[in-house]
Amino acid sequence: MPKQIPVYLFVGQLESGKTKFIQETMEDPNFDSGDKTLLLVCEEGEIEYDPSKFAFGGVHVAQIEDKSELTAENLTALEKKSGCGRVIIEYNGMWLIQELYDALPDNWLIYQSLATADGTTIKTYAGDSAMRSLLLDKLRGSELLVVNRAEAVNDDESRQLIHKLVRQASRRCDIAYEFKDGSVAYDDIPDPLPFDVDAPVIEIPEEFFGIWYMDCMDDPKKYDGKTVK
Repeated sequence: MPKQIPVYLFVGQLESGKTKFIQETMEDPNFDSGDKTLLLVCEEGEIEYDPSKFAFGGVHVAQIEDKSELTAENLTALEKKSGCGRVIIEYNGMWLIQELYDALPDNWLIYQSLATADGTTIKTYAGDSAMRSLLLDKLRGSELLVVNRAEAVNDDESRQLIHKLVRQASRRCDIAYEFKDGSVAYDDIPDPLPFDVDAPVIEIPEEFFGIWYMDCMDDPKKYDGKTVK
């Protein structure tokens, strides 16, 4: 059976900071797993990678210039050529995530998915139906959205808009705001419960059991004398 390969996926629109994020990650000695790394670059931005600054060797950089190159056969060939034990993918913001999922070899498993966004453009994208759809597509499987150039969205109205945008795609995706000075602020806007606590019988869908359980632990009196199904 082929060795399982963990995949670190970085998604977001062009010039949203993906390359910078990955470069900084590769410069961190703590990210050295001891495995050879295959770095797949699916779009070419203004910033180029500088392998001389990577904190470890054994990194093979491969360019995926066209979506037609995203096939299990091509990716398996790159795995063998690089001898990699893990894969990092900078994904093209204009390609749908499902197209990548369909192309992954069976032994490649998404280990972590992180999204980036530019604070100066995210609200414009959110207001355009086509770009909004592409944003939501990238956020559905992401664990974290990093909004850089956060000075542009450092107000309650903007934070609420971004929070609602992310929650349309995922309830588990966290949001971090990165400023030019390197400081980071995290989204702390509370989410409404995804079920009606005032209903005669509170119906808890299976996917929201964890949310109900945590809410019940935090505020048990809310459920006194009520029927929960």
